[in-house]
Amino acid sequence: LKESVRGNDFIATYSGPNHSAGITAAGQVFTWGANDMRQLGYPGAEEGILGIDMDPRPVSEMQGSVVVAASCGKHHTVVITEDGQVFAWGAFGNGQLGIGEVSRDKFPFGYVDGPTKVHALDTAAPRSVACGFFHTVIVDGLGDIWTCGTGDHGVHGHEHHFDQPVPLILQSIHGHDFRQVSC
Repeated sequence: LKESVRGNDFIATYSGPNHSAGITAAGQVFTWGANDMRQLGYPGAEEGILGIDMDPRPVSEMQGSVVVAASCGKHHTVVITEDGQVFAWGAFGNGQLGIGEVSRDKFPFGYVDGPTKVHALDTAAPRSVACGFFHTVIVDGLGDIWTCGTGDHGVHGHEHHFDQPVPLILQSIHGHDFRQVSC
């Protein structure tokens, strides 16, 4: 058992293609794996061998929040807190973070360093999240599905094939009571 997680009671783990996240019974989120696009939620590992942090570490900017769900995409992470807030971090190139248009002037390397609030879901009472390689899907408290990210191959489900930088309700299945989603 890694010293960095000793004494923590993990209740869930989430794996993406390059990194993973775990949630403790106290709602603390830990991440480990590749960090080349800051998908771990903190700086540091990108200087290591292949930018990999093998030791699970807490995402310090999320301390004080109780995380109840998480998901890992190829280069991004999205979490839901107990009070219904959604935070995302990592690569934003296709809109997968759901934080709107992001300025390359402000973030020249194509990633957001740490947890950033997804304001489009402030009143949605999210209950579940899943990340694909370059898109994110969230189920809200009414069971509606919201998506953002790449439009390639229609993965975000909207009627256009452009990248969707802010989560929108998927109108084609609006009104159904979804509970979970997987990508």
